[in-house]
Amino acid sequence: MSKNVWLSSVAAACFAIAACAATPASAADSNADSASVAISPQTEAVAAAGMAHALAKYGEKTKDPVALLAAARILQAIGGVPLTTPVEREGLATSTPEKPAVAFDSAASAMKAARNLAKGQAPLLAMIDDTEKSGSRKAFNGSIDRHDIVFLVRSDTVRSNGTDVYNIPLIAREPWRVSLSGDGDETLLLLVYDENGHEICRDIDNKVFSASCSVTPKWAGIYKVKIQNTGPTPVRYVIHF
Repeated sequence: MSKNVWLSSVAAACFAIAACAATPASAADSNADSASVAISPQTEAVAAAGMAHALAKYGEKTKDPVALLAAARILQAIGGVPLTTPVEREGLATSTPEKPAVAFDSAASAMKAARNLAKGQAPLLAMIDDTEKSGSRKAFNGSIDRHDIVFLVRSDTVRSNGTDVYNIPLIAREPWRVSLSGDGDETLLLLVYDENGHEICRDIDNKVFSASCSVTPKWAGIYKVKIQNTGPTPVRYVIHF
């Protein structure tokens, strides 16, 4: 992954895939190398994001500003390019009420939560100040150094009894990981399908730990990532691709 530019939009990524696509197998074959356990900078960064989300959830639940600050530092270090492609909505066409940002939405939201809990604790507030001043590891300005770890991130709200769907282009033989973390109001189901409709992976965000799936595609293709919420309450989530 370090030798390729991780593009900031799905349209651009599709162009990159077309340029280096392998010949797909028949529709009966699954586009997943079950024997591959390889990792990449993208998979490591997304795994770190999942760990940061778990820390942030723990910090919110236990009112621990130190855990929230640790989560903020991880999220700040790994960065991420916002995914701007519109999400597809499945399920009943009911409106989705706005929900406030939660601590794992970003490094900034985690630091804000940490600061609120650290009132009156001068040493800890000084550490939060230092973290805020340090900024992110490297801002995305349209061109990415090949040594940078860059992946896509999206924060949104999935409706009650609804499903959010993302179409993500993947490159042949490059290990890839996706991580999902919800706000804890409901349990979310993460589902990943290849372009032929084969279910590649499923996992749950059980209000405590993030859901995640990993795969190494055999050939270039468009993967479908689904977030299912079968509960009666909308859920704010963040997902890393």
